[in-house]
Amino acid sequence: MRTDRRNFLKTISLGATALGSGFDFNAEAFSPKKQRGLKNWVWITNNNTSRPADDWKRVFATMRQSGVGAILPEIYDARNAYFASQRLPVKSDGLGTILPLARVEGLEVHAWMWSMPCMLPEIMAKHADWYNVNAKGESAVDKPAYVDYYKFLDPGGPRFASGCRERSGNWQALQS
Repeated sequence: MRTDRRNFLKTISLGATALGSGFDFNAEAFSPKKQRGLKNWVWITNNNTSRPADDWKRVFATMRQSGVGAILPEIYDARNAYFASQRLPVKSDGLGTILPLARVEGLEVHAWMWSMPCMLPEIMAKHADWYNVNAKGESAVDKPAYVDYYKFLDPGGPRFASGCRERSGNWQALQS
């Protein structure tokens, strides 16, 4: 079989890159012992926030028995907060309900929130300049890209960082 020059150079480049990357090629790198540090996570969306505490206790016990080590509850969906916020419209305090129950069960809790989309009518009405602008100079409030809910705040704008801190400030206190 004859190898052409291009394929040879491509193959030798890939091989040299792999060797130079510092990858540990010995069998120990692939042993189950190395896998023990892995953790199973479960994503919890905001449509589950109205569950009673007893249901959450059963769910978390089942998760823990099934090998789940951490949960990722959604606490802000660009319209509503699912924690006791003083700045955002609160739909329910789902985080306040599940946080102590998950801790009792030994689950890590890593809350997540939408940070760039902002669908709050009062913000869109008063501060259209906080949003991304397309190449035609149109605000994402008036002309969102692709779908109606793509109304993203401008991450390069002066208010973005402080707005994120304001939105997340309330739930950070719950970590202690």
